[in-house]
Amino acid sequence: MKIVKTFLFITFSPFFFPLISVATEPGLGICKGKENICCDGYYEENGTCKVCPGGSYGKNCTQTCPENLYGEFCRGKCKCTTEETCNPVKGCM
Repeated sequence: MKIVKTFLFITFSPFFFPLISVATEPGLGICKGKENICCDGYYEENGTCKVCPGGSYGKNCTQTCPENLYGEFCRGKCKCTTEETCNPVKGCM
């Protein structure tokens, strides 16, 4: 899994042995403690975790947004008129 940004932390133990750990920047989609696994809401493409396209969510973006929700991470809430329907990608149409 390709990590775009990393931070290197060096601390010293009481025995003066440096302890080195690498942390990924939050939001890269790689689940903490699960090396090479994209979190829910992300999919893997060319070794990089990418955000699910609008209208989808879940592991590898396999699920469509629930009714009355739309967009990236299904964060949009539809408030459609009676003539409109909620599109999982674009909202009320």
